[in-house]
Formats: sequence, structure tokens, C-alpha cells
Amino acid sequence: MSERVDRLTAKMTAIGHAADEALVDISALETEPCGSEVANWLPGLKEALQRIQLDCVDARYATRALRDAVPATDALQPRLL
Repeated sequence: MSERVDRLTAKMTAIGHAADEALVDISALETEPCGSEVANWLPGLKEALQRIQLDCVDARYATRALRDAVPATDALQPRLL
């Protein structure tokens, strides 16, 4: 179980980093001259990525709490009869 929680934590971290990197790309695109069609899409993309960032913070907090709730691997486990 703890391995799954660790993988989940790593995935949430990776998603957060990807959103951060994508926002850097959006910011770079905003400074470049582009047509109005391109400029129309950038604000919506930026807002979506900012929501993803906030959701990732919440998800990382929840996965840390989940990790704390998972019993240690060396803890005694009840046996099935």
C-alpha cells in the first residue's frame, strides 16, 4: 500500500511540475507576436493551468495525509484465518 501512495505522490508532483512548465511556455507565447486566433486561446489555457496548479497543491497535501495514515510496512498486520 505504501508503494502505491509513493507512486501517487510522485505522479501528483510530476503533474504540478508539468503545469508549472506549461505556464512558462504560455507566458513566452504571450510575449510573441501572434494572430488574434492564437491570442484568443492563451487566456483560457493560462486559467486552466493555474487551476491545475492549485488542484495539485491540494492533491499533494492529501497524498501526504494519506501517507501518514497508511500503516508502516514493518507494522504487524492481522492474519487471515
